[in-house]
Amino acid sequence: SSITYVDERGGEINYLVDDRNGTWAVTPPQGYFDTLALDTPAAGRHTLTFGNGVQYIFDAQGADIKIPGTKARLSAIRDPFGNRLDLQYDANGRLISIRDNLGITGRTGLTLTYDANGRITRIDDWTGRAWSYQYDAAGNLTTMVGPEGLASTSYTYHPGTHLIDTIGKPELRPDSNNGQPVTTTFSYYRNNKAFDYIDALGHAETLDYDLYRRRTRVTDPRGGVREYSYDNNGALLKLREPDGALLTFENTQEGLRYSKTDGIGHKTRYSYRADRSIGGLPSDTGGEISLEQDPLGASREIDYGIYHQPTRVRDKNGNEQYITYHATSDDAMGALLGKRHNTSR
Repeated sequence: SSITYVDERGGEINYLVDDRNGTWAVTPPQGYFDTLALDTPAAGRHTLTFGNGVQYIFDAQGADIKIPGTKARLSAIRDPFGNRLDLQYDANGRLISIRDNLGITGRTGLTLTYDANGRITRIDDWTGRAWSYQYDAAGNLTTMVGPEGLASTSYTYHPGTHLIDTIGKPELRPDSNNGQPVTTTFSYYRNNKAFDYIDALGHAETLDYDLYRRRTRVTDPRGGVREYSYDNNGALLKLREPDGALLTFENTQEGLRYSKTDGIGHKTRYSYRADRSIGGLPSDTGGEISLEQDPLGASREIDYGIYHQPTRVRDKNGNEQYITYHATSDDAMGALLGKRHNTSR
Protein backbone atom coordinates (compact mmCIF):
# COMPACT_ATOMS: atom_id res chain seq x y z
CA SER A 1 0.00 0.00 0.00
CA SER A 2 1.03 3.64 -0.17
CA ILE A 3 0.14 7.03 1.23
CA THR A 4 0.38 10.06 -1.03
CA TYR A 5 1.48 13.41 0.39
CA VAL A 6 0.48 16.38 -1.79
CA ASP A 7 2.87 19.26 -1.13
CA GLU A 8 2.25 23.00 -1.34
CA ARG A 9 3.18 23.06 -5.05
CA GLY A 10 0.86 20.21 -5.98
CA GLY A 11 3.63 17.62 -6.18
CA GLU A 12 2.76 14.09 -5.10
CA ILE A 13 5.16 12.07 -2.93
CA ASN A 14 4.27 8.41 -2.36
CA TYR A 15 5.29 6.71 0.88
CA LEU A 16 5.20 2.91 0.82
CA VAL A 17 3.31 1.21 3.67
CA ASP A 18 3.90 -2.40 4.73
CA ASP A 19 0.37 -3.71 5.25
CA ARG A 20 1.20 -7.42 5.02
CA ASN A 21 2.59 -8.26 8.46
CA GLY A 22 0.72 -5.81 10.66
CA THR A 23 3.61 -3.41 11.27
CA TRP A 24 2.35 -0.67 8.93
CA ALA A 25 5.95 0.50 8.61
CA VAL A 26 6.32 3.52 6.31
CA THR A 27 9.20 3.89 3.83
CA PRO A 28 9.89 7.26 2.15
CA PRO A 29 10.41 7.35 -1.62
CA GLN A 30 13.89 7.16 -3.08
CA GLY A 31 15.79 10.42 -2.58
CA TYR A 32 13.60 11.66 0.29
CA PHE A 33 14.87 11.76 3.86
CA ASP A 34 11.67 12.76 5.66
CA THR A 35 9.74 10.42 7.95
CA LEU A 36 6.00 9.78 8.11
CA ALA A 37 4.67 8.39 11.40
CA LEU A 38 1.11 7.06 11.46
CA ASP A 39 -1.16 7.59 14.47
CA THR A 40 1.36 10.03 15.93
CA PRO A 41 0.98 12.02 18.19
CA ALA A 42 -2.42 10.34 18.66
CA ALA A 43 -4.73 7.90 16.92
CA GLY A 44 -6.08 9.39 13.70
CA ARG A 45 -3.30 11.97 13.51
CA HIS A 46 -0.20 11.51 11.40
CA THR A 47 3.10 13.40 11.46
CA LEU A 48 5.46 14.15 8.58
CA THR A 49 8.86 15.24 9.94
CA PHE A 50 11.44 16.98 7.77
CA GLY A 51 15.19 16.98 8.31
CA ASN A 52 15.15 20.51 9.71
CA GLY A 53 12.83 19.38 12.49
CA VAL A 54 9.67 20.99 11.08
CA GLN A 55 6.60 18.78 11.45
CA TYR A 56 3.36 18.74 9.48
CA ILE A 57 0.54 17.16 11.48
CA PHE A 58 -2.42 15.74 9.56
CA ASP A 59 -5.85 14.89 10.97
CA ALA A 60 -8.01 12.18 9.37
CA GLN A 61 -11.13 13.47 11.18
CA GLY A 62 -11.82 10.16 12.86
CA ALA A 63 -11.32 8.06 9.71
CA ASP A 64 -8.83 5.20 9.51
CA ILE A 65 -5.93 6.22 7.25
CA LYS A 66 -5.30 2.51 6.56
CA ILE A 67 -8.54 2.27 4.59
CA PRO A 68 -8.04 3.04 0.87
CA GLY A 69 -9.35 6.44 -0.16
CA THR A 70 -9.10 8.01 3.31
CA LYS A 71 -7.79 11.57 3.39
CA ALA A 72 -6.18 13.53 6.20
CA ARG A 73 -5.93 17.32 6.16
CA LEU A 74 -3.12 19.47 7.50
CA SER A 75 -4.06 20.65 10.99
CA ALA A 76 -0.81 22.11 12.35
CA ILE A 77 2.76 23.03 11.46
CA ARG A 78 5.34 23.19 14.21
CA ASP A 79 9.08 23.65 14.37
CA PRO A 80 11.44 22.08 16.92
CA PHE A 81 11.69 25.33 18.89
CA GLY A 82 8.08 25.52 20.04
CA ASN A 83 6.63 27.71 17.28
CA ARG A 84 3.34 26.46 15.87
CA LEU A 85 0.72 27.32 13.27
CA ASP A 86 -2.79 25.93 13.68
CA LEU A 87 -5.11 25.56 10.70
CA GLN A 88 -8.88 25.73 11.12
CA TYR A 89 -11.56 24.55 8.69
CA ASP A 90 -15.28 25.15 8.27
CA ALA A 91 -17.99 22.49 8.07
CA ASN A 92 -17.33 22.11 4.34
CA GLY A 93 -13.67 21.32 4.91
CA ARG A 94 -12.41 24.68 3.67
CA LEU A 95 -9.41 26.28 5.34
CA ILE A 96 -10.66 29.46 7.02
CA SER A 97 -7.87 30.59 9.35
CA ILE A 98 -4.20 30.14 10.19
CA ARG A 99 -2.98 31.30 13.60
CA ASP A 100 0.32 31.13 15.46
CA ASN A 101 0.88 30.39 19.14
CA LEU A 102 2.76 33.54 20.11
CA GLY A 103 -0.18 34.95 22.06
CA ILE A 104 0.34 38.53 20.86
CA THR A 105 -2.72 40.69 21.58
CA GLY A 106 -4.66 41.45 18.39
CA ARG A 107 -2.63 39.05 16.29
CA THR A 108 -5.43 36.99 14.76
CA GLY A 109 -3.43 35.40 11.94
CA LEU A 110 -4.78 34.89 8.43
CA THR A 111 -8.47 34.64 7.55
CA LEU A 112 -9.71 33.16 4.28
CA THR A 113 -13.09 33.91 2.68
CA TYR A 114 -14.80 31.88 -0.08
CA ASP A 115 -17.56 32.33 -2.63
CA ALA A 116 -20.52 30.00 -3.11
CA ASN A 117 -18.42 27.77 -5.36
CA GLY A 118 -15.73 27.25 -2.75
CA ARG A 119 -13.14 29.53 -4.34
CA ILE A 120 -10.99 31.86 -2.25
CA THR A 121 -12.13 35.45 -2.74
CA ARG A 122 -10.20 37.21 0.01
CA ILE A 123 -7.33 36.71 2.45
CA ASP A 124 -6.95 39.10 5.40
CA ASP A 125 -4.04 39.28 7.80
CA TRP A 126 -3.99 40.55 11.37
CA THR A 127 -2.63 43.99 10.36
CA GLY A 128 -5.65 44.74 8.16
CA ARG A 129 -4.00 44.00 4.83
CA ALA A 130 -6.15 42.14 2.30
CA TRP A 131 -5.66 40.21 -0.93
CA SER A 132 -8.68 39.71 -3.19
CA TYR A 133 -9.29 37.21 -6.01
CA GLN A 134 -11.72 37.20 -8.94
CA TYR A 135 -12.74 34.38 -11.28
CA ASP A 136 -14.43 33.89 -14.64
CA ALA A 137 -17.52 31.75 -15.27
CA ALA A 138 -15.33 28.67 -15.80
CA GLY A 139 -13.73 29.06 -12.39
CA ASN A 140 -10.39 30.36 -13.69
CA LEU A 141 -8.58 32.93 -11.58
CA THR A 142 -8.59 36.21 -13.55
CA THR A 143 -7.34 38.83 -11.09
CA MET A 144 -5.37 39.04 -7.86
CA VAL A 145 -5.30 42.43 -6.16
CA GLY A 146 -2.87 43.04 -3.32
CA PRO A 147 -3.24 45.26 -0.24
CA GLU A 148 -4.54 48.77 -1.01
CA GLY A 149 -4.71 47.82 -4.69
CA LEU A 150 -0.99 48.41 -5.12
CA ALA A 151 -0.21 45.09 -6.76
CA SER A 152 -2.55 43.52 -9.27
CA THR A 153 -1.89 40.45 -11.40
CA SER A 154 -4.23 39.43 -14.22
CA TYR A 155 -4.68 36.12 -16.02
CA THR A 156 -6.33 35.13 -19.29
CA TYR A 157 -6.92 31.61 -20.59
CA HIS A 158 -7.09 29.74 -23.86
CA PRO A 159 -10.79 29.45 -24.81
CA GLY A 160 -12.60 26.49 -23.31
CA THR A 161 -9.65 25.43 -21.13
CA HIS A 162 -7.97 26.10 -17.81
CA LEU A 163 -4.64 26.72 -19.58
CA ILE A 164 -3.14 30.15 -18.95
CA ASP A 165 -2.79 32.31 -22.05
CA THR A 166 -1.27 35.44 -20.49
CA ILE A 167 -0.07 36.63 -17.10
CA GLY A 168 -0.01 40.39 -16.63
CA LYS A 169 2.05 41.75 -13.76
CA PRO A 170 1.63 45.16 -12.10
CA GLU A 171 5.02 46.46 -13.25
CA LEU A 172 5.56 48.52 -16.40
CA ARG A 173 8.65 48.28 -18.56
CA PRO A 174 10.91 51.37 -18.81
CA ASP A 175 9.91 54.25 -21.08
CA SER A 176 12.47 53.04 -23.61
CA ASN A 177 10.09 50.13 -24.17
CA ASN A 178 7.03 52.40 -24.39
CA GLY A 179 5.99 51.57 -20.84
CA GLN A 180 4.55 48.21 -21.84
CA PRO A 181 3.09 46.05 -19.08
CA VAL A 182 5.18 43.10 -17.99
CA THR A 183 3.34 40.15 -19.52
CA THR A 184 4.07 36.54 -20.39
CA THR A 185 2.14 34.58 -23.03
CA PHE A 186 2.00 30.78 -23.14
CA SER A 187 1.37 28.25 -25.91
CA TYR A 188 0.82 24.53 -25.39
CA TYR A 189 1.20 21.12 -26.98
CA ARG A 190 -1.92 19.03 -27.44
CA ASN A 191 -1.10 17.18 -24.20
CA ASN A 192 -1.37 20.54 -22.35
CA LYS A 193 2.35 20.85 -21.62
CA ALA A 194 3.77 24.33 -22.25
CA PHE A 195 5.35 24.67 -25.72
CA ASP A 196 6.74 28.17 -25.32
CA TYR A 197 6.37 31.37 -23.36
CA ILE A 198 6.89 34.86 -24.75
CA ASP A 199 7.44 38.15 -22.92
CA ALA A 200 6.06 41.55 -23.92
CA LEU A 201 9.12 42.21 -26.10
CA GLY A 202 8.57 39.06 -28.13
CA HIS A 203 11.41 37.09 -26.57
CA ALA A 204 10.46 33.42 -26.58
CA GLU A 205 11.73 30.29 -24.88
CA THR A 206 10.65 27.01 -26.46
CA LEU A 207 10.37 23.70 -24.61
CA ASP A 208 10.53 20.09 -25.81
CA TYR A 209 9.80 17.05 -23.63
CA ASP A 210 10.58 13.35 -23.55
CA LEU A 211 8.01 10.56 -23.29
CA TYR A 212 7.80 11.03 -19.53
CA ARG A 213 6.96 14.74 -19.95
CA ARG A 214 10.37 15.83 -18.69
CA ARG A 215 11.95 18.84 -20.38
CA THR A 216 14.84 17.67 -22.56
CA ARG A 217 15.42 20.60 -24.91
CA VAL A 218 15.16 24.34 -24.30
CA THR A 219 15.63 26.95 -27.03
CA ASP A 220 16.31 30.44 -25.66
CA PRO A 221 15.33 33.77 -27.31
CA ARG A 222 18.70 33.95 -29.11
CA GLY A 223 18.30 30.51 -30.64
CA GLY A 224 20.69 28.81 -28.25
CA VAL A 225 19.72 25.23 -27.46
CA ARG A 226 20.31 23.31 -24.24
CA GLU A 227 19.67 19.58 -24.30
CA TYR A 228 19.05 17.57 -21.13
CA SER A 229 19.28 13.81 -20.64
CA TYR A 230 17.99 11.99 -17.55
CA ASP A 231 18.23 8.56 -15.98
CA ASN A 232 15.24 6.35 -15.21
CA ASN A 233 14.74 8.12 -11.88
CA GLY A 234 14.71 11.59 -13.42
CA ALA A 235 18.23 12.57 -12.29
CA LEU A 236 20.20 14.68 -14.78
CA LEU A 237 22.93 12.72 -16.62
CA LYS A 238 24.00 15.07 -19.42
CA LEU A 239 23.61 18.72 -20.33
CA ARG A 240 24.73 20.01 -23.72
CA GLU A 241 25.20 23.79 -23.73
CA PRO A 242 24.51 26.11 -26.71
CA ASP A 243 28.27 26.32 -27.42
CA GLY A 244 28.46 22.53 -27.75
CA ALA A 245 30.08 21.90 -24.38
CA LEU A 246 28.88 18.66 -22.78
CA LEU A 247 28.50 18.43 -19.01
CA THR A 248 28.06 14.98 -17.49
CA PHE A 249 26.82 14.00 -14.04
CA GLU A 250 26.90 10.94 -11.79
CA ASN A 251 24.26 10.41 -9.12
CA THR A 252 23.78 8.22 -6.09
CA GLN A 253 20.93 5.72 -6.00
CA GLU A 254 18.99 8.44 -4.13
CA GLY A 255 19.42 10.87 -7.02
CA LEU A 256 22.08 13.00 -5.28
CA ARG A 257 24.77 14.30 -7.63
CA TYR A 258 28.23 13.08 -6.58
CA SER A 259 30.23 14.20 -9.63
CA LYS A 260 30.03 16.85 -12.32
CA THR A 261 32.36 16.93 -15.32
CA ASP A 262 32.48 20.14 -17.34
CA GLY A 263 32.99 20.60 -21.07
CA ILE A 264 36.80 20.36 -20.88
CA GLY A 265 36.91 17.34 -18.60
CA HIS A 266 37.31 19.02 -15.21
CA LYS A 267 35.50 17.05 -12.52
CA THR A 268 33.94 18.33 -9.29
CA ARG A 269 33.00 15.71 -6.70
CA TYR A 270 30.56 15.70 -3.79
CA SER A 271 29.98 13.54 -0.73
CA TYR A 272 26.80 13.11 1.28
CA ARG A 273 28.32 10.89 3.96
CA ALA A 274 29.73 11.54 7.42
CA ASP A 275 33.05 9.93 6.44
CA ARG A 276 33.17 12.20 3.33
CA SER A 277 33.59 9.25 0.97
CA ILE A 278 32.69 9.92 -2.65
CA GLY A 279 30.64 7.52 -4.76
CA GLY A 280 27.21 6.04 -5.16
CA LEU A 281 26.68 4.85 -1.59
CA PRO A 282 23.52 5.98 0.25
CA SER A 283 23.69 9.22 2.21
CA ASP A 284 23.89 9.06 6.00
CA THR A 285 23.68 12.85 6.41
CA GLY A 286 20.06 13.22 5.38
CA GLY A 287 21.12 14.29 1.89
CA GLU A 288 23.33 17.15 3.12
CA ILE A 289 26.68 17.80 1.38
CA SER A 290 29.62 17.00 3.65
CA LEU A 291 32.39 17.49 1.07
CA GLU A 292 32.87 19.39 -2.18
CA GLN A 293 36.12 18.72 -4.04
CA ASP A 294 37.15 20.84 -7.03
CA PRO A 295 39.07 19.57 -10.10
CA LEU A 296 42.41 20.47 -8.45
CA GLY A 297 41.63 18.37 -5.38
CA ALA A 298 40.93 21.28 -3.03
CA SER A 299 38.03 20.47 -0.71
CA ARG A 300 35.37 22.25 1.28
CA GLU A 301 34.02 20.36 4.30
CA ILE A 302 30.79 20.87 6.24
CA ASP A 303 29.72 19.31 9.54
CA TYR A 304 26.12 19.42 10.75
CA GLY A 305 24.41 19.41 14.10
CA ILE A 306 20.82 18.80 15.01
CA TYR A 307 18.16 19.75 12.43
CA HIS A 308 20.78 19.91 9.64
CA GLN A 309 22.30 23.13 10.98
CA PRO A 310 25.94 23.63 9.86
CA THR A 311 28.31 23.63 12.84
CA ARG A 312 31.70 23.65 11.10
CA VAL A 313 32.81 24.79 7.66
CA ARG A 314 36.35 24.24 6.39
CA ASP A 315 37.13 26.14 3.19
CA LYS A 316 39.51 25.11 0.41
CA ASN A 317 42.38 27.01 2.05
CA GLY A 318 42.01 25.11 5.30
CA ASN A 319 40.32 27.95 7.19
CA GLU A 320 37.66 26.76 9.62
CA GLN A 321 34.51 28.43 10.90
CA TYR A 322 32.54 27.18 13.88
CA ILE A 323 28.87 28.08 14.13
CA THR A 324 26.72 28.07 17.26
CA TYR A 325 23.00 28.63 17.73
CA HIS A 326 20.89 30.21 20.45
CA ALA A 327 19.74 27.69 23.05
CA THR A 328 17.02 30.03 24.38
CA SER A 329 15.12 33.11 23.26
CA ASP A 330 15.83 36.50 24.84
CA ASP A 331 13.93 39.50 23.48
CA ALA A 332 16.23 41.99 25.21
CA MET A 333 19.28 40.43 23.60
CA GLY A 334 17.61 39.82 20.26
CA ALA A 335 18.18 36.10 20.68
CA LEU A 336 15.81 33.62 19.08
CA LEU A 337 15.90 29.94 19.97
CA GLY A 338 17.50 27.88 17.21
CA LYS A 339 18.76 30.85 15.19
CA ARG A 340 22.44 31.49 14.50
CA HIS A 341 24.25 32.91 17.51
CA ASN A 342 27.91 33.18 16.69
CA THR A 343 30.50 32.34 14.05
CA SER A 344 34.12 31.96 15.13
CA ARG A 345 37.38 30.86 13.58
